[in-house]
Amino acid sequence: MQIFELAQYLNEVVYGREVIPANLLDRSTVPSAELSADQDVTQGKGDPILYGYHCAVLRQLLEYRRHPVDLVDWLLDGCLLERLECTWDEAVFRGAFLDPSSWIDDLEWVERQLRISYFKRIQSPPLIVLSKRAFGFDLRESQMPACPPQRWVKRAALVRNLASWPPVR
Repeated sequence: MQIFELAQYLNEVVYGREVIPANLLDRSTVPSAELSADQDVTQGKGDPILYGYHCAVLRQLLEYRRHPVDLVDWLLDGCLLERLECTWDEAVFRGAFLDPSSWIDDLEWVERQLRISYFKRIQSPPLIVLSKRAFGFDLRESQMPACPPQRWVKRAALVRNLASWPPVR
């Protein structure tokens, strides 16, 4: 989301004209890696990224050094979207995650993708730093395997067994 905001800023403030095409900023044209038909993101295939929501989750995990269990606690307290500072409303959230297990699975997927892509970050060229917690600047990582805290196991199981979804205050 920061990239979209930066592109919009460049168009409006720096250049005063459309330098970065509007169809990329409003996402009416989806960038493609020219993959197979089974990975056509224009048909909802192959792109697991939920823009806005995943950006907010990654911001919490990276910049604020939260653990997914913190997000579970926020969900159970009924303040997840507010604490994430996510642009989504409850209806969009409910549409993306039809049940508690799908949300926990997604949270585990995001954390796993972050962890297993470590090798890509140590091989990357110097990055443009957009925040105080940028890879290689302030965020130090380890190649050691992750060991989830026991609290995560218990809280994730609690969410998977929720009677109402999503929980409300």
